[in-house]
Amino acid sequence: MAVERLQETVGQLTSKVAGLTTETPRHPLDPLSESEIATAVDVVLKQKSGLIFNSVTLLEPKKDILKTWVESQDIQVPRIADVVASAKGNKVYDVLVNIEMRTIIRWEEPKGVYPGITMEDLVVVEAIMRKDPKVIEQCGVLGIPPEDMHKVYCDPWTIGTYCMCDCDLPN
Repeated sequence: MAVERLQETVGQLTSKVAGLTTETPRHPLDPLSESEIATAVDVVLKQKSGLIFNSVTLLEPKKDILKTWVESQDIQVPRIADVVASAKGNKVYDVLVNIEMRTIIRWEEPKGVYPGITMEDLVVVEAIMRKDPKVIEQCGVLGIPPEDMHKVYCDPWTIGTYCMCDCDLPN
């Protein structure tokens, strides 16, 4: 009797755990899950390696498809990842990936588009800035000794030069 009861309890726990692991139906506008992002990245990297990923987001379904889903929820709305990646040589790729099919729907290399700034870029710029002799010199003028350069932060978001004064710098 004790063994039967134990088997029954294990069976109930197993079904509960199995119920937790099954993916619940998703709303078509839910953001991509971690596994969906990983799938999209994997599909793109199989096509071209060495890419830096700027963004992997959901391509929202067209309004008529979404409306049909809202009315009946009987249709399966494809989950499409919109991937923006960059590579050496100032190349940018805009890729659409069907998550369920693990296929590339569209691969474009837009002309005249340059890679955006990534978090990795920001970290590199800050490291370079902290070692620059002119920056260290100017920090010394402000009373910051060279051994405290780890306390100095840089905000490299601005691109180019903009000057509002009457000097010779380009506006």
